[in-house]
Amino acid sequence: MLPSEERVIPLSKTNLATRLICGFVLIVVSFWLLALNLEAIESGDRYRNPVVIAAGATALVLIMLFFSSNHIKLLFDNTPGFVINPDGIHDNSHASAFGFIPWVDVSGITRFKVHKHWHVAILVRDVDKYLTGNVFVKSKRKAHLKAAGTPIFHG
Repeated sequence: MLPSEERVIPLSKTNLATRLICGFVLIVVSFWLLALNLEAIESGDRYRNPVVIAAGATALVLIMLFFSSNHIKLLFDNTPGFVINPDGIHDNSHASAFGFIPWVDVSGITRFKVHKHWHVAILVRDVDKYLTGNVFVKSKRKAHLKAAGTPIFHG
């Protein structure tokens, strides 16, 4: 059954702010690891290789800066996360959002709970049409396809 009117679902600014704070904490911890001196690393009872610690901390900083930049962009963006109307679904919920999904492509919508959190999966007829994007986006969408049976999965 197609909706007869437009329904707007805003992005959760609280969720975005929480993720930004967690990302900031991880960046601070990474800089702390990078600031450790060699004696402190080598005297520890575990993980005594300073090269591994520095490489891991640097990788974590770069990854968190990438994700934090996307979250900052969404935090100040006033466009709604989802717009459901008679034409289809407009997905603007995250950095790798799908954009417009027409109703002719949608075969169903499922909601399920994983670890106390609700997730929505939009089932589509032509899965390959929605497995596009850069390497990271494609791998994320393929993981969603494997886990939920569709690349369009929001939680």
